[in-house]
Amino acid sequence: MSWNPEQYHLFSDHRLRPALDLLSQVQLASPMTIYDLGCGTGNVTAILSQRWNSAIVAGVDSLKLPEKSILLWSGCKAKLQILRLPVKAI
Repeated sequence: MSWNPEQYHLFSDHRLRPALDLLSQVQLASPMTIYDLGCGTGNVTAILSQRWNSAIVAGVDSLKLPEKSILLWSGCKAKLQILRLPVKAI
């Protein structure tokens, strides 16, 4: 079974809650660079770029996401870098 971004987004509210709770505790004024490790479709990456819109926000994930998943990031005002890292077995 291949990864399906539409199915993944059916439960995005439940997936975002822990990130939003954690971000509410972050007291950074103006970071220059933010890395969202394991960014998936970029939902949290978009929130990071909206909160710190002068920062360079880099979403990093090992998944090869379909192009339409990346389009979810299009509303971000910060500079986004899509980085793909190969996964190596431990």
